[in-house]
Amino acid sequence: MRLDELEGTTVLSFQVDADGKANNARITKTSGFAVLDEAALESLSVCVFKPQAATYWLSQSYRFSLG
Repeated sequence: MRLDELEGTTVLSFQVDADGKANNARITKTSGFAVLDEAALESLSVCVFKPQAATYWLSQSYRFSLG
């Protein structure tokens, strides 16, 4: 399979710390392609969420599609 044919959805679960940064990310649903799952994890690493006094858990879906 060629890289330009990959599509899928990766779902990540992660904790948001007091600074609004994601930690302890894990893949809860794989896209079926390691390269897409890794891209979702890399995307999450630059996200900043609403800081709160206590750490909290979130889930985020990353959909990769062509066209």
